[in-house]
Amino acid sequence: MDLARYASERVTTEVVKAGPIRTTIVDVIEKTYKGKNNGPDEVKPAIVIADGRCVPMGPEILKTLIEAFQSSESDDWKGKSVEIYFDPTIKFGGKKVGGVRVRPLEKGTPLTADSIPF
Repeated sequence: MDLARYASERVTTEVVKAGPIRTTIVDVIEKTYKGKNNGPDEVKPAIVIADGRCVPMGPEILKTLIEAFQSSESDDWKGKSVEIYFDPTIKFGGKKVGGVRVRPLEKGTPLTADSIPF
C-alpha cells in the first residue's frame, strides 16, 4: 500500500480521485493556507476529519453542509458523517479541472472498514 497519500495534512484532489472517503467530522477550525500565485495567505474554515487531515471549505462546501446540517454553528457539525469525493465539474479559470467536494451522508449510512482510509 502506498502511504504517501496520507502524508499530507490536507485531503487533496489526488487522494479523492482514487476514491471517496467516508469519515466523521471531529472539529471545524480556521486554517491559514498559502496564497495562490504568491498572493497573500488565506484563512479559511476547514473540517478536520477522523484521521486528522483537513478539508478547506469554500462557499459551495459551506452552503452544502450548512443546509444539510441545518446549522451554521460549527460545533453542531462535530460527529456528523460525510463523504469527501472528486467532482470533475469544478472549474478554475473557466476550465474544468475537477476538485474536492464534501457531502453529508444520510442518517443511518454506516461507515464501513472499506471507507476508512487506514
